[in-house]
Amino acid sequence: MVEASETRINVRCPAAWRLLGAISHALRLGRLLPFLAAGLPGFAVSLALNFLLVTRLNCRPAYVYPFVLFVQLLVNYTICRSAVFPEDARHHRFVPHFLHYLSGTLLIRAADWALYSSMVEAGLYFAVAQSLNVVIFSLIRYSYAKLVFQRGHFWRIGVKAQTPVSGSSDVELPGTVR
Repeated sequence: MVEASETRINVRCPAAWRLLGAISHALRLGRLLPFLAAGLPGFAVSLALNFLLVTRLNCRPAYVYPFVLFVQLLVNYTICRSAVFPEDARHHRFVPHFLHYLSGTLLIRAADWALYSSMVEAGLYFAVAQSLNVVIFSLIRYSYAKLVFQRGHFWRIGVKAQTPVSGSSDVELPGTVR
């Protein structure tokens, strides 16, 4: 029987359920505060870049925000790799791991962009909308980053997973034959 304090995420459940399970337990994890602190430089760079593009170059906020998010994502990934999850990151090569991280983060950032665009179109000042989105999406981004850094993957289909204990293992779809 599983005790109430023991938490396990079922590998066979859809990816969204695993992410929701990780979010529900994120506040108990010791790396949340370092993750949030590591996000401050990326947020500062993206806020300054957004301010420059919107106020000085007269760009439409909704059009430049995806670029701003990508710059923030790159800064945050680099800091997380070296400061928040260094022992987990050493098991993964930078470029393939970043591309994998990017693939899942794009979904989160697309939701971020959609909410930001709707808030700006509704009349909310762009810097306030950007700041609200940082608060709204930080727990989701943390949960995803933790899964990717600690496991080396999030999407299980066709991914070759690197683990510090066993080297590598092939992950197959149910019903496939070798």
